[in-house]
Amino acid sequence: LEDVALVGGNKKRSSCTTLDKITAITLTVLILCAVAGVVTLLAMRTNEHPPEPKQVGEFIYRSEMVEMRDGICLHTQIFTPIANKSANLPFLMIRSPYRIPLDDDGVPKTISIGYKDTTKDGYHYVLQSIRGTMESEGEFVMMRPPQGGDGIDEGTDAYDTIDWLLENVKPNNGRVGLTGMSYFGFTTIQGLINPHPNLVATSAQGPPDSMWKGDDFKHNGILRLSPSFEYSYFMEGPDGEPFNFTHLDVYDFFLEMGPLSNANKLYMHNKFPTWNNLMDRPNYEKYWESIDVIPYVKKLEVPNLLVGGWFDAEDFYGTCKIYEHFETLNSQNNFLIFGPWPHAGWMSSFGPDFPIEGDKFGPLNFHNLTSVYFRENIQRRWFRHYLHNTTSYYHKKVVSYQTGDFSWHEHDAWSNEHSTKLRIYLENTTDNCYISDPFKPIPYYPRPIAPFWTNKTSKGAWKVFDQRFMEDRDDYFVYRSEVLQENMEVSGKIMININATTNVSDVDWVVKIIDEYPPKGGETTGFQLMIANRGLRGKYRNSFRTPEPIVEYVPTLFEIDLLHHDHLFKVGHRFVVHIQSSFFPLYDMNPQKFVTIPKAVKEDFVVARNCILPSSYVIMDQVMDH
Repeated sequence: LEDVALVGGNKKRSSCTTLDKITAITLTVLILCAVAGVVTLLAMRTNEHPPEPKQVGEFIYRSEMVEMRDGICLHTQIFTPIANKSANLPFLMIRSPYRIPLDDDGVPKTISIGYKDTTKDGYHYVLQSIRGTMESEGEFVMMRPPQGGDGIDEGTDAYDTIDWLLENVKPNNGRVGLTGMSYFGFTTIQGLINPHPNLVATSAQGPPDSMWKGDDFKHNGILRLSPSFEYSYFMEGPDGEPFNFTHLDVYDFFLEMGPLSNANKLYMHNKFPTWNNLMDRPNYEKYWESIDVIPYVKKLEVPNLLVGGWFDAEDFYGTCKIYEHFETLNSQNNFLIFGPWPHAGWMSSFGPDFPIEGDKFGPLNFHNLTSVYFRENIQRRWFRHYLHNTTSYYHKKVVSYQTGDFSWHEHDAWSNEHSTKLRIYLENTTDNCYISDPFKPIPYYPRPIAPFWTNKTSKGAWKVFDQRFMEDRDDYFVYRSEVLQENMEVSGKIMININATTNVSDVDWVVKIIDEYPPKGGETTGFQLMIANRGLRGKYRNSFRTPEPIVEYVPTLFEIDLLHHDHLFKVGHRFVVHIQSSFFPLYDMNPQKFVTIPKAVKEDFVVARNCILPSSYVIMDQVMDH
């Protein structure tokens, strides 16, 4: 079996030969064997030499198995433009765990759509499947931590691949760029830890930083239930297919599932490592710290362009925190762009609600093609500047699309040092107390709620839904300012200090910052746009590592970082704050009792009465340098 390639699972061959499509021509044996009840496809090969390059669309295509320092071979696809095949081109590399869809010519849409504008300048485009995914050998480890020393990780694999490319793909100009969004953004950041000398520019786009503190799996200790459940199943399941929900409304599915302790009993059966980690490690401990990104990046030697979307429902936290960290390492190599996009919206379409041009998002009209502007004027110029050694990148350090004003702004810096502070106390004129019933959680957008990963609405459009859907409920706190008599600009960080009492030993605090449009405004009459939101599990208010029960009826401070934003509240609008204790099923339900939540049973769930004190306040940055 040393000469056999396993497709899926932990895969290794005796040598790195090119992996073709599995067809009758390239296989001498096709074996289906049951391993632990799972059918695994085995492909025995006869070819020992790479096939000749072939034309795919406007590119010359090569499929290679590139050997890493430990002998594992990674499937690597190289697309060189026919028009520039004899030129000394730079490399633009993307490292992914996913199968990338193709256009009608057989070119990956990542190239033909996302990086289409860069094709005007000429690159060797390199798409590589990371370990244990697609046709690559090795074991897939979710968010593989950097190893250091003689270990292997995403950084060493990027380094070894660059070595191979420089030697085996010629002619080239010796310059390499590394880029990608979301998980690809994570692999991009890994390449910065010990960068290859020929890596001259990177662009990490929508990258995660901390899966526990604020990205895909948890927000300040609150489990992102639907996204984590679905992603674990999809990435670590036997067939790479999404979970088959039995309900049209996943709100009902998860409500009927009940406590988290039922998930493994009924559906996951302890077979999914990521889900097991979420259940077995509810607190912030060494495991979660080991897969955080920024602690490993000790220096920033390579210029990096961070890209994020104000309406990113997945890795908004990572983009903000990585930028903050990189500022402490080397501000001159740290660049940032934020646009009015959902996760990856600067590169792709989310249906009629968000076209590929980025000119609108749901009810919001941006009055210009924001995604086109980014791809043509920022991304293309960025890589041309560093990889083709031109002087074409002329933007300031931070480029931000200000929602509300609906225009691009450029800043010399984006930090508290360049900000004034605006503080708004939440002095409510109505009842400041509300009831939180864990058996009647507040949905995070109007029902029915679709699965998170297979529905474009769940993945991002809910961020711009009209928050007036909450008006029929009374289980949350509302602060509404007077009608604004002058514009109020928020450009920078938003924090909230909640001073509150409760009659239970644990409770979640979920905050929304909302721009309420005037009662007469055409299509947006009375519209409530959520510009920021985040949650905190109360028992982690002092320490993520050591949870503490809340003392009942005693005023207690809960601080929540709502991260960075750039928004203009206009004259005639109102500044609105919602505070609630559920956000289901984006967030799991807190039993509202100080227990180990993954082990809680139905009897642990209790009703809470929460009161927001008038000493609570929101504090916001106002960057005034543009």
